[in-house]
Amino acid sequence: MAIIRNASGSCGISGGSKFNLSVSSHRNMTGHWNVAIDLAKEDPYGELQRRKPKQIGLFIDHETATCDNSETVHISAKATVSGNVGGVPADYEQFFGLGYYKLHTAALTWLDAQTKCTEEGAHLIIVNSAQEADVISTLYSRGPKPEGATPKQGHLCYVGFHDHQQEGQFVSVLGSPLSKSGYVRWGNNQPSGGAQENCLVSDSSAIYWDAPCSWKLMYICEYKS
Repeated sequence: MAIIRNASGSCGISGGSKFNLSVSSHRNMTGHWNVAIDLAKEDPYGELQRRKPKQIGLFIDHETATCDNSETVHISAKATVSGNVGGVPADYEQFFGLGYYKLHTAALTWLDAQTKCTEEGAHLIIVNSAQEADVISTLYSRGPKPEGATPKQGHLCYVGFHDHQQEGQFVSVLGSPLSKSGYVRWGNNQPSGGAQENCLVSDSSAIYWDAPCSWKLMYICEYKS
Protein backbone atom coordinates (compact mmCIF):
# COMPACT_ATOMS: atom_id res chain seq x y z
CA MET A 1 0.00 0.00 0.00
CA ALA A 2 1.38 3.42 -0.92
CA ILE A 3 0.24 7.02 -0.64
CA ILE A 4 0.29 8.65 -4.05
CA ARG A 5 -0.69 11.99 -5.57
CA ASN A 6 -2.86 12.14 -8.66
CA ALA A 7 -2.81 14.77 -11.40
CA SER A 8 -5.29 17.01 -9.58
CA GLY A 9 -2.95 17.17 -6.59
CA SER A 10 -5.10 15.15 -4.20
CA CYS A 11 -3.78 12.11 -2.37
CA GLY A 12 -5.04 8.56 -2.57
CA ILE A 13 -3.95 5.03 -1.79
CA SER A 14 -2.74 2.49 -4.30
CA GLY A 15 -2.75 -1.24 -3.86
CA GLY A 16 0.35 -3.18 -2.99
CA SER A 17 1.78 -5.53 -0.42
CA LYS A 18 0.52 -5.46 3.15
CA PHE A 19 1.90 -5.21 6.65
CA ASN A 20 0.81 -7.83 9.17
CA LEU A 21 0.89 -6.63 12.76
CA SER A 22 0.43 -9.19 15.53
CA VAL A 23 0.21 -8.34 19.21
CA SER A 24 0.52 -10.69 22.16
CA SER A 25 0.46 -9.80 25.85
CA HIS A 26 0.77 -11.29 29.31
CA ARG A 27 0.68 -10.00 32.87
CA ASN A 28 3.91 -10.50 34.80
CA MET A 29 4.30 -11.37 38.47
CA THR A 30 4.22 -7.71 39.51
CA GLY A 31 0.87 -7.17 37.82
CA HIS A 32 2.22 -5.23 34.84
CA TRP A 33 1.28 -6.07 31.29
CA ASN A 34 4.05 -6.89 28.80
CA VAL A 35 3.14 -6.53 25.14
CA ALA A 36 5.09 -8.10 22.27
CA ILE A 37 4.56 -6.73 18.76
CA ASP A 38 5.65 -8.46 15.55
CA LEU A 39 5.68 -6.69 12.18
CA ALA A 40 5.84 -8.70 8.96
CA LYS A 41 5.48 -7.44 5.40
CA GLU A 42 3.85 -9.56 2.72
CA ASP A 43 5.89 -9.31 -0.44
CA PRO A 44 4.44 -11.73 -3.01
CA TYR A 45 5.62 -9.74 -6.03
CA GLY A 46 9.06 -8.72 -4.83
CA GLU A 47 8.01 -5.13 -4.16
CA LEU A 48 10.16 -4.87 -1.06
CA GLN A 49 13.20 -6.00 -3.01
CA ARG A 50 12.52 -3.50 -5.80
CA ARG A 51 12.11 -0.65 -3.36
CA LYS A 52 15.33 -1.59 -1.53
CA PRO A 53 14.15 0.11 1.67
CA LYS A 54 16.64 1.52 4.11
CA GLN A 55 14.50 0.50 7.07
CA ILE A 56 11.00 -0.27 8.32
CA GLY A 57 9.83 2.04 11.08
CA LEU A 58 7.08 1.18 13.54
CA PHE A 59 5.45 3.80 15.76
CA ILE A 60 3.20 2.57 18.59
CA ASP A 61 0.72 4.39 20.78
CA HIS A 62 -1.70 2.89 23.31
CA GLU A 63 -4.50 3.77 25.70
CA THR A 64 -5.79 1.79 28.68
CA ALA A 65 -9.29 2.02 30.10
CA THR A 66 -10.81 0.21 33.10
CA CYS A 67 -14.55 -0.28 33.50
CA ASP A 68 -16.55 -2.76 35.66
CA ASN A 69 -13.40 -4.63 36.65
CA SER A 70 -12.33 -5.15 33.03
CA GLU A 71 -9.35 -3.51 31.43
CA THR A 72 -9.24 -2.57 27.78
CA VAL A 73 -6.03 -1.75 25.96
CA HIS A 74 -6.23 0.03 22.60
CA ILE A 75 -3.03 -0.11 20.56
CA SER A 76 -2.49 1.92 17.37
CA ALA A 77 0.50 1.46 15.09
CA LYS A 78 1.94 3.23 12.05
CA ALA A 79 4.49 1.50 9.85
CA THR A 80 6.70 3.28 7.32
CA VAL A 81 9.11 1.99 4.71
CA SER A 82 11.92 4.33 3.68
CA GLY A 83 13.86 4.15 0.44
CA ASN A 84 13.43 4.96 -3.25
CA VAL A 85 10.84 3.23 -5.40
CA GLY A 86 12.37 1.36 -8.32
CA GLY A 87 15.33 3.73 -8.57
CA VAL A 88 13.22 6.90 -8.80
CA PRO A 89 15.08 9.86 -7.25
CA ALA A 90 13.73 10.49 -3.78
CA ASP A 91 12.73 14.11 -4.50
CA TYR A 92 10.52 13.23 -7.48
CA GLU A 93 6.77 13.25 -6.90
CA GLN A 94 4.47 10.55 -8.19
CA PHE A 95 1.29 11.49 -10.05
CA PHE A 96 -0.91 8.41 -10.29
CA GLY A 97 -1.13 6.88 -13.75
CA LEU A 98 1.35 9.36 -15.24
CA GLY A 99 4.81 9.12 -13.75
CA TYR A 100 7.21 10.98 -11.49
CA TYR A 101 8.03 14.68 -11.80
CA LYS A 102 10.20 17.38 -10.28
CA LEU A 103 10.10 21.13 -10.78
CA HIS A 104 13.63 22.50 -10.60
CA THR A 105 13.71 26.12 -9.47
CA ALA A 106 17.46 26.70 -10.06
CA ALA A 107 17.21 28.25 -13.53
CA LEU A 108 19.22 26.80 -16.43
CA THR A 109 19.33 27.12 -20.21
CA TRP A 110 17.25 24.58 -22.12
CA LEU A 111 20.22 22.36 -22.98
CA ASP A 112 21.61 22.46 -19.44
CA ALA A 113 18.14 21.67 -18.10
CA GLN A 114 17.81 18.62 -20.32
CA THR A 115 21.32 17.54 -19.29
CA LYS A 116 20.39 17.84 -15.62
CA CYS A 117 17.25 15.76 -16.15
CA THR A 118 19.30 13.11 -17.95
CA GLU A 119 21.75 12.96 -15.06
CA GLU A 120 18.78 12.11 -12.84
CA GLY A 121 17.63 9.34 -15.19
CA ALA A 122 14.80 11.51 -16.50
CA HIS A 123 14.10 14.00 -19.32
CA LEU A 124 12.36 17.34 -19.71
CA ILE A 125 8.62 16.84 -19.36
CA ILE A 126 6.76 15.68 -22.47
CA VAL A 127 3.07 16.40 -21.98
CA ASN A 128 0.92 13.72 -23.63
CA SER A 129 -2.53 14.59 -22.29
CA ALA A 130 -4.62 17.20 -20.49
CA GLN A 131 -4.15 15.15 -17.33
CA GLU A 132 -0.39 15.44 -17.66
CA ALA A 133 -0.73 19.17 -18.33
CA ASP A 134 -2.36 19.38 -14.90
CA VAL A 135 0.96 18.25 -13.44
CA ILE A 136 2.46 21.57 -14.54
CA SER A 137 -0.40 23.53 -12.99
CA THR A 138 -0.17 21.54 -9.76
CA LEU A 139 3.57 22.07 -9.39
CA TYR A 140 3.15 25.79 -10.11
CA SER A 141 0.30 26.10 -7.60
CA ARG A 142 2.79 25.73 -4.76
CA GLY A 143 4.39 29.06 -5.54
CA PRO A 144 7.87 28.03 -6.67
CA LYS A 145 10.56 30.71 -6.42
CA PRO A 146 12.87 30.69 -9.47
CA GLU A 147 16.55 31.16 -8.71
CA GLY A 148 18.67 33.06 -11.24
CA ALA A 149 16.01 33.18 -13.96
CA THR A 150 16.26 35.50 -16.96
CA PRO A 151 14.65 38.82 -15.89
CA LYS A 152 10.88 39.06 -16.48
CA GLN A 153 10.73 35.38 -17.51
CA GLY A 154 10.68 33.74 -14.09
CA HIS A 155 7.05 32.66 -14.53
CA LEU A 156 8.01 30.27 -17.34
CA CYS A 157 9.56 26.81 -17.35
CA TYR A 158 11.19 24.68 -20.02
CA VAL A 159 9.46 21.60 -21.42
CA GLY A 160 10.88 18.85 -23.62
CA PHE A 161 10.29 20.16 -27.15
CA HIS A 162 12.46 22.04 -29.65
CA ASP A 163 12.75 22.76 -33.40
CA HIS A 164 16.54 22.69 -33.77
CA GLN A 165 16.46 20.37 -36.79
CA GLN A 166 13.76 22.09 -38.84
CA GLU A 167 12.30 25.50 -38.17
CA GLY A 168 8.68 25.28 -37.02
CA GLN A 169 8.72 21.48 -36.69
CA PHE A 170 8.81 20.95 -32.96
CA VAL A 171 9.83 17.51 -31.71
CA SER A 172 10.34 16.09 -28.24
CA VAL A 173 13.66 15.20 -26.66
CA LEU A 174 12.74 11.60 -27.55
CA GLY A 175 12.23 12.51 -31.22
CA SER A 176 8.43 12.42 -31.47
CA PRO A 177 6.54 15.30 -33.18
CA LEU A 178 4.74 17.80 -30.96
CA SER A 179 1.72 17.47 -33.27
CA LYS A 180 1.38 13.81 -32.23
CA SER A 181 2.12 14.26 -28.54
CA GLY A 182 -1.52 14.25 -27.47
CA TYR A 183 -1.44 17.78 -26.10
CA VAL A 184 -0.78 21.10 -27.86
CA ARG A 185 -1.95 24.42 -26.46
CA TRP A 186 -0.26 27.48 -27.89
CA GLY A 187 -0.43 30.99 -26.46
CA ASN A 188 -1.79 33.83 -28.57
CA ASN A 189 0.10 34.30 -31.86
CA GLN A 190 2.47 31.46 -31.01
CA PRO A 191 4.90 30.21 -32.14
CA SER A 192 6.32 33.56 -33.18
CA GLY A 193 10.06 33.65 -32.65
CA GLY A 194 11.37 32.17 -35.89
CA ALA A 195 14.95 30.93 -35.89
CA GLN A 196 15.73 32.88 -32.72
CA GLU A 197 13.30 30.92 -30.51
CA ASN A 198 13.78 27.18 -30.87
CA CYS A 199 12.76 25.85 -27.46
CA LEU A 200 9.35 25.38 -25.90
CA VAL A 201 8.38 26.90 -22.57
CA SER A 202 5.20 26.66 -20.53
CA ASP A 203 3.43 29.00 -18.16
CA SER A 204 1.50 27.95 -15.05
CA SER A 205 -1.55 27.04 -17.16
CA ALA A 206 0.43 24.67 -19.40
CA ILE A 207 0.21 27.07 -22.34
CA TYR A 208 3.14 26.85 -24.75
CA TRP A 209 5.39 29.58 -26.12
CA ASP A 210 8.51 29.35 -28.23
CA ALA A 211 11.50 31.04 -26.62
CA PRO A 212 15.27 31.43 -26.92
CA CYS A 213 17.05 28.33 -25.66
CA SER A 214 19.58 30.59 -23.94
CA TRP A 215 17.09 31.93 -21.40
CA LYS A 216 17.65 30.64 -17.90
CA LEU A 217 14.37 29.25 -16.61
CA MET A 218 12.87 26.76 -14.21
CA TYR A 219 12.22 23.35 -15.73
CA ILE A 220 10.30 20.14 -15.06
CA CYS A 221 11.93 16.72 -15.30
CA GLU A 222 9.84 13.61 -15.95
CA TYR A 223 10.78 10.11 -14.84
CA LYS A 224 8.87 7.12 -16.19
CA SER A 225 9.49 3.99 -14.13
